Amino acid sequence: MTAFPSRPEDLTADWLSGVLGAPVTAFEIESLGEGAGMIGTSKRIALTYERPDAGPATLIAKFPSETPGNRVVAETFDMYGREVRFYQTLAGRTPARSPRPYCAELNPDNSDFILLLEDMSTCRFGDQLAGCGLKDARSAIDQMTELHATWWGKTDHPDLAWIPVHDNPTQVGGMSQGFAAGWPVFLEKFGDVLPSGLAEQYAKIGPQTGACLARMCAGVLTVAHGDFRLDNLFFDVDGDPDGVAMFDWQGISKSCGPHDLGYFMSQSLRSDERRRHQDALVRRYYDGICARGVRGYDFDQCWKDYRASVLYLFTFAVVIAGTLDHANERGANMVRALASRSAETIHETGALDLLD
Repeated sequence: MTAFPSRPEDLTADWLSGVLGAPVTAFEIESLGEGAGMIGTSKRIALTYERPDAGPATLIAKFPSETPGNRVVAETFDMYGREVRFYQTLAGRTPARSPRPYCAELNPDNSDFILLLEDMSTCRFGDQLAGCGLKDARSAIDQMTELHATWWGKTDHPDLAWIPVHDNPTQVGGMSQGFAAGWPVFLEKFGDVLPSGLAEQYAKIGPQTGACLARMCAGVLTVAHGDFRLDNLFFDVDGDPDGVAMFDWQGISKSCGPHDLGYFMSQSLRSDERRRHQDALVRRYYDGICARGVRGYDFDQCWKDYRASVLYLFTFAVVIAGTLDHANERGANMVRALASRSAETIHETGALDLLD
């Protein structure tokens, strides 16, 4: 496709007809609600066809962020390109569930893109602000193991050359600089979430981003979602009470498997649930990847990778809190929740000891 709409207002019935292979006579653009679209712009498209039921009644359309600063962040880390390429090349090659793509187009010259995706709003949407309970955590981790086991130790395949290793200069430099820029703002707005007297210790995490990533990526790698959090998950998918689907693949990378596990456990689980069930859930992840064919990876190494990931992923909380436009009140409240959970997990797992 040589041309495509890169903003919601650029959509036309003719273009949608061509993409969907069915004449669209009318469509309506609907907002997805408060909290959607921090890095990109997402809308629901309600469609009317010349022939009833000729195509999906609704779709989700994704475009670049309308906030200049947030778009710069996305372009720095090739977040738009990574997500489009996932849907173009990888979505159908793993048993891990994701929305069906109807269109995935990218202009590599300026990062304009459009995604038309299956609307899964009839499923139950994860809510990171509310936090995750035990049942959903188990289901999410089971889906995570499907993704990781599929690509475990296979990341050097030429078909995956477009996926960056998470330990790369752009990631290290960007997160280090983002942490440095965001830390003063983080302390001012969210410093009260840090354990008393330990702010100086947490401040050391950003300057050691490179060492954290080198530790995480030193062993066998897999394809990690990279943004595996509750707001990026659907539950009760395909009529299955344990079914989970992952979306927002902008952070896809090659990393250790516990990268996703550490992110999910430390920033999406309610603190009380994580404290009670952390050991069992990490074990569930390990047993899950082993049951799906992973060999030569012992539980002790899995736990070490988990702690290293929990430590590193605090940088995400600082960068989001300190440098991004949070869009609305829910966005700001979500940042507080994930920052608090992340800081608590680091403290309670002793992950700060890794800084020494």
